[in-house]
Amino acid sequence: MRWTQRAAIGNAATRPFSADGPFNRVIPGNATYSAINAAWPALDWGLQTWGGDFYAIGVYQATTSDPLFNVRYLETYTDVNGGRGWLRQGNSLSTENTIISESVTSFPVDMNGYSTTVATNPKTQTKPASGKYNAFVNPGTLPYQIRVPAAATPSPGLDGHFVVVQPDGTIFECYGAIKVTTAQNAVVCIRYQMIDPKKAGDGWVNGLTASMVSVTAGVLRNSEIDFAWNNFSISIPHAMKIAVPGDKLSTATPVYPALAMDIGALTESPAYNGTGALPMGTRLAITYSTALTGRGTYLTGLGQAIATAAQRYGFIITDRGGSGLTVFNERGPTQSHLTTWDNGVWTDVNWVIDNLQRVTSSV
Repeated sequence: MRWTQRAAIGNAATRPFSADGPFNRVIPGNATYSAINAAWPALDWGLQTWGGDFYAIGVYQATTSDPLFNVRYLETYTDVNGGRGWLRQGNSLSTENTIISESVTSFPVDMNGYSTTVATNPKTQTKPASGKYNAFVNPGTLPYQIRVPAAATPSPGLDGHFVVVQPDGTIFECYGAIKVTTAQNAVVCIRYQMIDPKKAGDGWVNGLTASMVSVTAGVLRNSEIDFAWNNFSISIPHAMKIAVPGDKLSTATPVYPALAMDIGALTESPAYNGTGALPMGTRLAITYSTALTGRGTYLTGLGQAIATAAQRYGFIITDRGGSGLTVFNERGPTQSHLTTWDNGVWTDVNWVIDNLQRVTSSV
């Protein structure tokens, strides 16, 4: 889908989440900052789509004329990424029948099983206190059904995220999705959540990231950045979500907007608590005292837009992953500077990363 830039906040199909929420609120002029370890500027960085379609977040808009799909539960992770060779979509009829026969309509847990508020080794899950998050509850009538456009496809990577904005504006987010279309219309996944786009988009919404923040929050939209590389009218009117290597994350209590961290924080490589590690949910930004023209002339409009957004809204760490700092952008861009590595954008944003500090006051 194409996102409409600078449209009404709270409308999932334009600019989701509340105006006073952590992704849409401008960093105040009296904010306080602290320096970050030199290990952070040393990180390489990249746009999600520079690595192809593997992990990029697709957000699709459904209408009342799109078909209804049953939502079903199955632990699909190893079936897709292991020996059975299942696909996120396009499986044979016999495979689809197997998927349906092994899946059920009721989901067993009230939050994702790969997040925890306290890191342990061996890993065990500690959940936020009751009432502190929007705990998932199976609806009274099963199977739960959603509208799904024909063109909507799960992300093909390990996480298999699938995001479909429903006709009423609520956002269906799921993890480990397989789209079934021949045996029956079904989205089979490990967990899902219906996200209210008028809420904050923070960890309370019980989203499908390790931090429990919404998958959709902070993604750079195609309508914001899918223009010619030298278009200097580009604007990014929200905070930007990022993923960072595990060793750059700390097992200290997550900070707002995050509620949780990876359950494998101490058991998966690289483990948390490396040099310069910061808590999940940390906001990194360029201080207002830093002149954005300090690096000289920007090579690209996108680089300038990211620099401006990094000062006004910042980057928010919502996930672990990769070997560098990954900026999430929407699937399906058309411009070459978004689909393959671009030296101009890379150079511009390197300057941004070199000048980041941790925002230590409330935003």
